[in-house]
Amino acid sequence: MTLSLRPVPLRVTDVLFDKKVMKYGGIAMFNRVKTVTSVLCLVVLCMVLPVTASASERVSKYVSDSTIKSIVERNLEKHHLTAKDGANIQVDVDDHVIVLSGTVPSLKLMREAGKQAWRANNGVRVENRLSVANARKTDDQLAEEVAHAVRLYSRYDIFDWVDGRVRNGVVTLTGAVRQPYRKADYERLVEQVDGVKRVNNELRVLPLSTFDDQIRFAASRAIYRDPLFTPYAIQALPPIHIVVENGRVMLKGVVATPMEKQVAEANVRSNVMAFEVINDLQVEKAG
Repeated sequence: MTLSLRPVPLRVTDVLFDKKVMKYGGIAMFNRVKTVTSVLCLVVLCMVLPVTASASERVSKYVSDSTIKSIVERNLEKHHLTAKDGANIQVDVDDHVIVLSGTVPSLKLMREAGKQAWRANNGVRVENRLSVANARKTDDQLAEEVAHAVRLYSRYDIFDWVDGRVRNGVVTLTGAVRQPYRKADYERLVEQVDGVKRVNNELRVLPLSTFDDQIRFAASRAIYRDPLFTPYAIQALPPIHIVVENGRVMLKGVVATPMEKQVAEANVRSNVMAFEVINDLQVEKAG
């Protein structure tokens, strides 16, 4: 069979069909073109945005020192770090190096001032030379305020023991706590006390142990279910603390009489399966 090249006459129905195909085919083609155009625009936008962002970062590096200083001072004012709030902060900027000098009431505000300086601009360096102002408090007064701050901690209970000392405004925390976050929390609480110049955090984090937890609860029941210690048990924070580490019990805190000290130890020894019981309770001085 040979292929005929002669033109084939068109019928009216063929023409109408072709028009219909062209009509709907054109719409489909238009939709495809529109979709491709949208995709191309999206691709171009994605390529332009990183360039714009990097360009803005480069521009930010060329912000003047005076502008950076103004931004830092506004940030400090916004976060109540001005003279009327007890802070005496001098801001100096040289070649994108921000230097903070002067005094603030507490270590917490000193760190906050440094943080606000960092937020001033990309590519800056901050030298925090601030110090804590002399609050005209004795070490004994600071010790009382630090102890009060620790007692107000919502997670401070009879199974943690936080002790310490204050010397020339420097607070050293000692004792033992059960989780690492508690150690950090106690340090932050002390930093909020006005007049504390530095915190040496020597708190030990006790190991996680189900066996130690069982000893803790058994020892607390042995002590605080004794009618002798009912006046202590009903307090928000009972004075006898139970520190347990690797099966060994240490009793810390203060009791009213020598007899209470002896009974607390005897109750633990007779009711708790502990490797060792150390009685470090202090007897409150009369008067």
